[in-house]
Amino acid sequence: MRSVRQKFSQAVIFILLTVLSAVVSVGCSKKSESDVSTISEKRIPVQEGWNSRLYVTREGNRQAVVWYGHMVKYDSTAYVDFDRKIKVDFYNRDGSHVSRLSSAGGRYNEDTEDVMAIGSVIVKSDSGITLYTERLRWDNRKGKIISDTLVMITTPQADTIWGVGFESNADLSRRVITKPWGVGNRRVDLSRVEKEFAKPENADTSAGVLKREQSE
Repeated sequence: MRSVRQKFSQAVIFILLTVLSAVVSVGCSKKSESDVSTISEKRIPVQEGWNSRLYVTREGNRQAVVWYGHMVKYDSTAYVDFDRKIKVDFYNRDGSHVSRLSSAGGRYNEDTEDVMAIGSVIVKSDSGITLYTERLRWDNRKGKIISDTLVMITTPQADTIWGVGFESNADLSRRVITKPWGVGNRRVDLSRVEKEFAKPENADTSAGVLKREQSE
């Protein structure tokens, strides 16, 4: 009799464990499915586009045209992401084309109409100046190309200029490099260079850099 009771108790325990395991398994499964569903819902785009273009304007005037392979926008942000190579054509106030940018990808801010270019960024002006960097932003309000990272610039005169921190108009003719250095084929006034670098670190040297750049 005792043996029968023991077997019965073991069977009841086994059944209870089986039921509890099934409940836990179902609960975990539902939670997992819910988590996946929540993640998927967060990443579902409200807008997508392929092989098209986007116009950037200021005060009714065309500033730039972004050509993209694929764009996606999510409901929770004001950003449009470009996850494929993009090209951006820039124009001056007269509506004339002045330069073209290419990069691996980028982002567009619908609120400010700024364009961020990210990865293998190259900007070529129609005058022959070329800018290389890994990240830059078109500030639509200022009408400026701005970078806070390493840049390299080449000119039609075969000069090469490096620097960290960059700001310029769209045609790259009026540019300021925060920390410039480089090489060139033209004679350099070494005494003038020494005077510039002898200035205190907190002095504003941007005007001097701009003046030297414009003399090109």
